Amino acid sequence: MDLSSSLLLRFPTTESAYTSLDVYQDTLGFVRYLQAGEYLTDLLVRTHGLPPRLARERCKEIRPHIEIAMSYLEQAHDGPEAVAFLPAYYAILNLLKVVILIGPHGDDLRSNRWHGATYDVYGKDSHGLPTEVVTLKTGGALPLYYKTITGSALAKQRKVQMSDLLPFISDIGAEYALASGRPSDGVLPISSSLKLVSQGSHTMRITLHCPDGFDCTRVTALEAFPSFKKRVLATPQPIVAGMPNDIAFERVIPLAPVGTNVYEAAAAGRRAYLLRHPFIGDGLQVGRLVPIPSKGQLPEEMVIALAFFHMSNVVRYKPDFLGRLRESRYWPVLHALKRHGLLNFLTLFWSIVHKKTLILTKG
Repeated sequence: MDLSSSLLLRFPTTESAYTSLDVYQDTLGFVRYLQAGEYLTDLLVRTHGLPPRLARERCKEIRPHIEIAMSYLEQAHDGPEAVAFLPAYYAILNLLKVVILIGPHGDDLRSNRWHGATYDVYGKDSHGLPTEVVTLKTGGALPLYYKTITGSALAKQRKVQMSDLLPFISDIGAEYALASGRPSDGVLPISSSLKLVSQGSHTMRITLHCPDGFDCTRVTALEAFPSFKKRVLATPQPIVAGMPNDIAFERVIPLAPVGTNVYEAAAAGRRAYLLRHPFIGDGLQVGRLVPIPSKGQLPEEMVIALAFFHMSNVVRYKPDFLGRLRESRYWPVLHALKRHGLLNFLTLFWSIVHKKTLILTKG
């Protein structure tokens, strides 16, 4: 794989596979490997560096979460569509707990097993899906997951509207744009290039490709690469068709010491959790996707988890509002969330646990 492309992936090592059947079901097959104690223990030792004894102990804690998550996923797939968000969310929650148990804060899960988010069931009814609100707390499983992935704790609780979440979920952008009447600009393509400046340094350039009519100067998308500096490019010919307003972010990379990998040096300090997982079929030769971060710079899997958390509460406590949603223009968005959002989460989960970018496509 092109090393410059690996800079733009959350996990530079890739695992690619093709299926002649169903991508979702085969992704479940990849996740199902974690139910095997021998496989899981070996993964914890080889990939995550746990001592064998601790790996075996963690395996005993992790496997029940995997097994119950698989049961919830089966229920979400086979049960009535309207209530599928409830078991799907509990599957997601259990898989987030798996990542916590693998990480450095696994022991803290015992005192943080509750959700870590709330939904005001008795609050004033929203006019529609975009203005619905969930509150992300500072304690509980979701904030502990955030700390595990980012290395920083949430300093204070925050209220998040669905309009701050849904545009940032891969593969439901077209549905959201049709429903909302405005472009879904949650993710944009990026590319990277390398230029020798002198005998002593290279310039690494990351280019954000902006669609015509979209003001990319307000975009903070390259917060994933905080050591790069912004530079607006005047390009008479767009690098990507239909996207003439390119923004470049550059960093000078010294060549010394001898043998330094310039791509590894460029990647140092990046916030990889802000990089989006490639779309299915995206391929590794085209530009990666980077977020316009939602409030709080949430990793993609947390954005998906909060969207499902919201709908699980609607299903449980507000059947009247659920009925209105099913009659609204946003129901196709939620239908896409149930299918594409859940698949994207499972792909991300496997990638995080294995520290590899999983690319599973239908061949």
